[in-house]
Amino acid sequence: MYSELKIGETPICQYRQGPQSAEHILQTCPNLASLRLLLWPEPTTLTEKLYGTTRDLTQTAEIAKATGLQMSRANVTRTPRRRR
Repeated sequence: MYSELKIGETPICQYRQGPQSAEHILQTCPNLASLRLLLWPEPTTLTEKLYGTTRDLTQTAEIAKATGLQMSRANVTRTPRRRR
């Protein structure tokens, strides 16, 4: 999350388990597995967690809040959704 959202102060996970990336924090960090399971009891893709419904985004914000990650500036460009 450090490189994508400038969340946190270093490019390394606070638990020293991998990179401070959205994928690591939201999908693979072993120290956050129980919190992820609580927030997302069903399998949820990274795309859904970052660009999904209001509920998905609220849960993503909750994991950042619960881990104490600080958002300093969000430089994210959102991929437009396809028209149906």
